Amino acid sequence: MGVGVGVALILVVLLGRALHRGTATTLDGWALALGSTGVLLAVSGLHMVLTQSIQVEGEQFKSELFGGMVGPLGLLLIAAAIYLWRRGDELLASPDPVCRLYAVAGPPAVLVLGLGLSLIAITVGAAQHEIFGTAPVQEPILGTAPKALVNFGFTSLFALPGIGATLAPLGVWLRSRPLVAASGVALAAAGAGWLLAAVTVFYTHIGTAHSLMGH
Repeated sequence: MGVGVGVALILVVLLGRALHRGTATTLDGWALALGSTGVLLAVSGLHMVLTQSIQVEGEQFKSELFGGMVGPLGLLLIAAAIYLWRRGDELLASPDPVCRLYAVAGPPAVLVLGLGLSLIAITVGAAQHEIFGTAPVQEPILGTAPKALVNFGFTSLFALPGIGATLAPLGVWLRSRPLVAASGVALAAAGAGWLLAAVTVFYTHIGTAHSLMGH
């Protein structure tokens, strides 16, 4: 899920950049990338919410934090992929593709804004209660680093997309490229952060399992 979120946020920013600069000649590849990533996130995110897959005592609520944000993101990506696949050529052929995209993105932006505000709420709660500084001591890096530092790192990964997802709808509704650009910076930073964090967690979870097995 972390890898998927990181890739998705980076893809969205790169696609927006290509459309604004007029460098996109076809949108088929973008539809494939967004669609495959969207399916991954929709299935894994909704599964986490519906099954409450995090069963560690005192950590169960994190199924809502992670899955509740990832599932809707996946569905939005699938919807975007379908639109680009079916209307991509029509979009590129329009006199002003960016303005047309703003018009199409207006209604879905309401959901994006809701997710952005939710991510900001999670950020405030996580910072106040240090809910992400709970890795076991057997876990390399995350379990041995200062808890406050670990909590700050993961809280930032909710804050950045929260800012980006809050600014993006405003930029779309106001037709403001500076706001869209600021959103893109926040989303790109969040995407890179999630990708790096997810890759790191693959390693740390292997380290945890290895330690618990007594090796």
